[in-house]
Amino acid sequence: MSKQSIFSIVLLLVLGITGYLWYGYFQSAPAQDTTQSQNTSLTGIGRFNNIQLDTSLFQDPLFLSLTLPPLIPQPDVTPGRVNPFLPF
Repeated sequence: MSKQSIFSIVLLLVLGITGYLWYGYFQSAPAQDTTQSQNTSLTGIGRFNNIQLDTSLFQDPLFLSLTLPPLIPQPDVTPGRVNPFLPF
């Protein structure tokens, strides 16, 4: 046998074993309990009621000194056809 055919056989064996182990890993994944995940979601929603926002940023002198950038004038352009894909 040539080196190329031996390499091909070894490569196929490695790929086959890897595929078999990977397939077995996903088949043996534990089933999740839906009631526990629902309770966790409801607990997470309850935490939104306890959020305290710090609005002192809006009274900061640096924030109050910010201004809007000047508006850039738009050039006067003649609009094209309403539907450019219609035939003439």
